[in-house]
Parts: sequence; structure tokens; C-alpha cells
Amino acid sequence: MTAKTMRKTLLVLALLVISGVACGNADSVLRVNLDPSPASSVTLLASQVTIGSESRTMDIASSDGQPISLSDGTSYTIEIPYQDSGAVQVFVAGLDASNTVVLNGTGSLDSLNQGHLNDVEVAWQASP
Repeated sequence: MTAKTMRKTLLVLALLVISGVACGNADSVLRVNLDPSPASSVTLLASQVTIGSESRTMDIASSDGQPISLSDGTSYTIEIPYQDSGAVQVFVAGLDASNTVVLNGTGSLDSLNQGHLNDVEVAWQASP
């Protein structure tokens, strides 16, 4: 190995070490997997996710205003700050064009695997 190649190799290694230290701990990703549903009138998914004592809400709508297809199921992801930990509870409501809840579903995990991809399955129940 030549001196020039060795310097380049050491430089690359040094950059890798520095970038690893600068990045810190990785955030977690929660992938919410929605079971298939025959409902064809859902235009908005209203989601509430609780992890430990932290809670956040998120609305998901189709970009063209058309109903969201749930016939094959669907999923979405949420980035969770690394410091959030604990049990995961997910509630999702499917609303129609008049903002009436036509579906609701829940899913949970015993504990968030921090810094990794976490999958939670949401099973639907028809709303009364």
C-alpha cells in the first residue's frame, strides 16, 4: 500500500468515526400497518399515537381528495425522537367526506425498540 493510499484510507476512517460521533443516537421509526377494509368512503385517517407519556396526532388525506383505498391495507410511518420510549398505543379513525367516523382501529406494542424500525398492526372495527 502506498503512502498516498494509506493517507486516503486513514482520512476516510477518520471521517467515518467523526460522523458516527456527530450523529448521536438514531431516532426510532414507527410503521403503522392498517389492515385491509372494504370501506370505500374514507377520505381522512386521523391518527393518535402514544408512546410512554408522549402523545401526538396526525391526519392523513389523499392528495387528490379522493377516498383512500384500504382494500389491500396500507401503512404510514412516523419518526419518533430517540429519547421517547415505552409502550406504544395507536388509534386510527377513518372519516368520510362529511367528517363522520366510519372506521376505527387500534394497535399496540409492549415497548418501542429505540433507534429501530417498529411495526404495529392496526385492526379495524366498524363504527356504529
